[in-house]
Parts: sequence; structure tokens; C-alpha cells
Amino acid sequence: MNTAPAGPYGTASMDFQQEGFDRTTAAGDVTKFLGGLDPVIGEAFVPENNAMTPERLEHTYVQNERVLL
Repeated sequence: MNTAPAGPYGTASMDFQQEGFDRTTAAGDVTKFLGGLDPVIGEAFVPENNAMTPERLEHTYVQNERVLL
């Protein structure tokens, strides 16, 4: 089992989280489901007003970064 390096409060270190974020966004199109999930199935679970967009991903990341600082 591969474990994340621990940061404050037992969370994954910021470097580890940043690397994961970079890997996720490096693929380019954040509107596509990861892991080869069938888009029809994926869309059935995502409410219409909750779709992932590049802007939303960036906003979420910035908000979480503020909380962690």
C-alpha cells in the first residue's frame, strides 16, 4: 500500500497534494470523467448545476489552499 507523506494534523503533505492536483489537471480536460468512467453513467451522478469546469476546479483549489494556510 502506498501512503501519502503526513503533513499537519495527519493530512497528506501540501507537496503531495500539489503533485496530485498537477497530475489531475495536466491531463487537460477536467470535464471528462477520470478512470475511463462511462460518461453516461458519470453524468447520471452529477447534478446539472454541479458539473466540473476548469474555473470551478481552480476556485475549489484556491479556497482549500486558504483553509490550509
